Amino acid sequence: MRPAIFLDRDGVIIANHPDYVRSWADVSFIPRALETLATMAGSPYAVVIVTNQAVIGRGLATLEEIGIPKAYIRVPQVLQEFELDGIKILPFEGLHFNLAHDGEMHGVPEMGYRIEVNGQRWLFPGDTRDYNQAAMPDFGRIDTVFAHLWLGRREGVTDSPALLDRFCNFHLSFQPARIIITHLEELGRNARSYWNLSHVKLVAERFKQLAPNIQVDYLLTGQSTVLE
Repeated sequence: MRPAIFLDRDGVIIANHPDYVRSWADVSFIPRALETLATMAGSPYAVVIVTNQAVIGRGLATLEEIGIPKAYIRVPQVLQEFELDGIKILPFEGLHFNLAHDGEMHGVPEMGYRIEVNGQRWLFPGDTRDYNQAAMPDFGRIDTVFAHLWLGRREGVTDSPALLDRFCNFHLSFQPARIIITHLEELGRNARSYWNLSHVKLVAERFKQLAPNIQVDYLLTGQSTVLE
């Protein structure tokens, strides 16, 4: 199996645009991004760009209108597994929408993924805001879950975040052997929506109370892990 580097597009390769990137006129490359991609292209790693493209998902533009050749795009279809370079990928609808304090539903459409390689299954539910296990498909056996940490809107400065138990029970419901906590120390966040190692400790302790045998780890930006 060929190793790969997965990159987001907006904010990583090109600068964020206040009204979506709709054409090449809206594209501004981040300094040294192209040079870095060229270096990666000469490495043993495949380079995969992963982007949700809300401008298309919300029907504000089409692939043709923004000039992306369909031949270079893999558009996931919900619960239709496909294989890419020996990796089995099952897309599913994520649960990003949630009821906010103002009584309105907030969020964007998103996808989650179950990945299978050499018989090992890893679940990436994504940026989950509605911890409703009943809305999830039956994934079968899961070895590792990547838990995108979010404990409630404006709950980053509280000692007992409102969604602590719901977060933990949601990820434990997949019955994994290992949970990896992500979405930590994200730059540009204010204190109320900033998740750090103190939150990791809080969550890990609760996981251990609910499932003493579970292995709990965390990853910061730039760190890697071995998936077995």
